[in-house]
Amino acid sequence: ALTDNQVSAGYLVLKPGALREPHWHPTHWEVDYAVQGTGELGIVTPNDEQNITRLQPGDIGFIPTGWAHYIRNVGITDMI
Repeated sequence: ALTDNQVSAGYLVLKPGALREPHWHPTHWEVDYAVQGTGELGIVTPNDEQNITRLQPGDIGFIPTGWAHYIRNVGITDMI
């Protein structure tokens, strides 16, 4: 499924209240998997439609190529 795809994946730890600043990836999509904590994933589409999703452990967030997004820890423990 991932052949010939460009994806952004990494390991991110956010302290309570921390924000991974709004950004976008012009050449690849991103997938986020919540291991611990509570997060808020905000996405803005190319048509300026906004979506905010709450991420709990086990949830997956998907951001298509070129879409602006951020992630924020809205819980009281580290978000991984």
